[in-house]
Amino acid sequence: MRGDVIIVDLGDSAGSEKRGRRPAVILQSDDIEPRPSHSTIAPMTTKSGADLSGYEPRSTEVVLPAGAGELRETSIVECQHIREISLEHRVVKPLGWLDNGYMADIDAAAMCSLGLSHQR
Repeated sequence: MRGDVIIVDLGDSAGSEKRGRRPAVILQSDDIEPRPSHSTIAPMTTKSGADLSGYEPRSTEVVLPAGAGELRETSIVECQHIREISLEHRVVKPLGWLDNGYMADIDAAAMCSLGLSHQR
């Protein structure tokens, strides 16, 4: 469901595409019927061990603190890497969900990434 934080396995990649097992947030609307077997997600990176206290995110990124959506570490939602996944084949496990405040920030970053907004 929209706002769910999940662990996905994106498998191999080409170039700078995101790959491997990582957290992601579901962006797709829950209003699509019938319920699709795929969904639009924004992958995250954790930059494990890095100090993100002074990190300045791009306009297409949102920093989430550890604990948000049951994340174990501070993570960066990378809306510049939005993609469609098969829920059956790519989701490893659910983690939690993000509240409307976080989702509003992610929506703004996604709109910026897709050229639907000039400001953030």
